[in-house]
Amino acid sequence: MSTTLNGFFSLYLIVFLALVVTAWLAFAWRQYRLKYNHRRHWVCPVCGKPIPIVTPTLRIHCRACGSVHETQHLKEK
Repeated sequence: MSTTLNGFFSLYLIVFLALVVTAWLAFAWRQYRLKYNHRRHWVCPVCGKPIPIVTPTLRIHCRACGSVHETQHLKEK
């Protein structure tokens, strides 16, 4: 079985593009996970420490300073 220059070039092109697409998808997945994990923490405005949000509640108690904060302000119409 003999390989030609066109065969080597095609193989190189396919492998290179596969590596580039794999790296691109890995970077995009990493950025999505970082963004998703960032949304699961809330920063206390008093002491500045991040508080993990375990359950979706309207009031969050800061474990560091003990303050209570509302996460959403409900407006009545």
